[in-house]
Amino acid sequence: MTQEELQIISNRDTHWDEVIKLCRKYGFVTQEYGNSVTLMTNSYQLDSWHEPAYRFRQEQMFGSFPQPGESSGQK
Repeated sequence: MTQEELQIISNRDTHWDEVIKLCRKYGFVTQEYGNSVTLMTNSYQLDSWHEPAYRFRQEQMFGSFPQPGESSGQK
């Protein structure tokens, strides 16, 4: 790889924390280990695990369901 290509890769990696923060915020993360994550859409999670398990996993991974700001009356 050229130095320019390595720089492109490095620049992409600088966005990792930003991307993961958004994935956590919107409930897409189903597993985390080191610098790798497994992502699933919320609708797929709900179809796969059904409502009680989906809600439990969202609360365990992200602290609440829905997230603050996603329903009326929450800040």
